[in-house]
Amino acid sequence: MEISLGEVAEILRGKLHGDPRIRIKGINSLEHASESDISFFFSQRYKDLLKATRACALIVPEQVQDFAGAQIVVDNAELAYAKLASLFAPEVPRYPGISDKAFVHNSAKIAQGVSIYPFVYIAERAEVAEGTILFPGVYIGKEVSIGSNTVIYPNVTILERTRIGSEVIIHAGTVIGSDGFGFVQHEGESIKIPQLGYVEIED
Repeated sequence: MEISLGEVAEILRGKLHGDPRIRIKGINSLEHASESDISFFFSQRYKDLLKATRACALIVPEQVQDFAGAQIVVDNAELAYAKLASLFAPEVPRYPGISDKAFVHNSAKIAQGVSIYPFVYIAERAEVAEGTILFPGVYIGKEVSIGSNTVIYPNVTILERTRIGSEVIIHAGTVIGSDGFGFVQHEGESIKIPQLGYVEIED
């Protein structure tokens, strides 16, 4: 991706001090930035890095004197960095539709635009809303509900009756909805206490 410094300033609603035609190809720390990168300066702790950085521009809460390049002054430099980083972050890859190597129970409800990779298992009466991505090895239990535009990475297990909201990210290998450790002792025997509730993760 490549973007002009003027466009960056407009996106961040910041005040640009410098040439708006400068082209930005990435975002990086002061220490690791190249001549085509924009960087950020939030704290005086990193003042010594300003003179040595190769970044062509900075995001700053106020203009700094020890940097010769362009600067974009914003109200909240950390928030501005987060917004800009999202532009350069790679998009989450999507499988085109539902893989024929996935198992989807015929009672499950799958909305339009859901991406289901191979080897996903979706059990009875589960519901998956539009735009959600399920990576390989995901297990969706009975009556699980998943909101829209959620991303569930490989080998996640979501057990029965769990409710997942919209725009949630669940990272690889996570288990949600498993039993708690509940037993009662009776005459030398451990009696399991059934887990009757469910897990809910909101939007």
